[in-house]
Formats: sequence, C-alpha cells, structure tokens
Amino acid sequence: PVPIYDFKKVHFAVSGPARRLEELTERVSHNQLIQEILAQDTLTGEDLHKIRTELEIPLEEIADNTKVQIGVLRAIEGDNLELLPPAVYLKGFLKSYARYLQIDENIVVNGFIKHLSEGK
Repeated sequence: PVPIYDFKKVHFAVSGPARRLEELTERVSHNQLIQEILAQDTLTGEDLHKIRTELEIPLEEIADNTKVQIGVLRAIEGDNLELLPPAVYLKGFLKSYARYLQIDENIVVNGFIKHLSEGK
C-alpha cells in the first residue's frame, strides 16, 4: 500500500501522453509534406487526410479521444458537404481534430472554411 499523501513521481507514469505530444509536435515540424500542406491558402479534406496518414494516426483514435463522431470526421476528410454539421459545430470539430494532431488549429479552421466557401 502507498500512503495516501505520499505523492512522488515514482508512483505516476506521466511521461506517456506528454511524450506523445512532444513526438507529434516534432514530427509535424520536421515533415516537409505537412509543412507544404499547412502553407496552402485553403485546406481540403484530402489535405487533412494526408496529414493524418503521414502522422500514422487512425481516424478511430481521433474519434475516441476527441469525442467527435467518426462519421463527421469521415465527412470532413471526404469533403462530403451534405453530411457536414453546421459551421458553428464544424469549427469546433476542426479545432479538436487539429489539436489532437498537434497542428495549428487556426490554419486548419480558416483553410477548410475557405475551401468550403469557394466550393459553394
């Protein structure tokens, strides 16, 4: 048994998720393809799909950890306009998606919304 007030770093393995975030951030900043995609003025669902596959993160993992329905994520990556939620919700879902991938959420939201407005 561990005393209830004996909180030492030995008892907790905190390095797991933090290390993963640092690794993702590093992979994003050093990946030429991802940097080229993020430098574009607009972002399509296919661009977001390329970033995610480049980082080797399954869509199911993002859905589980962000609580965004997988159908919505598939609609975003597939540019399926009929299945996309209203813009207010879409922006929040894009921010969650971007945060999980450790990419700039403003670039993702603004680029994707611009892509949608050009497509209408």
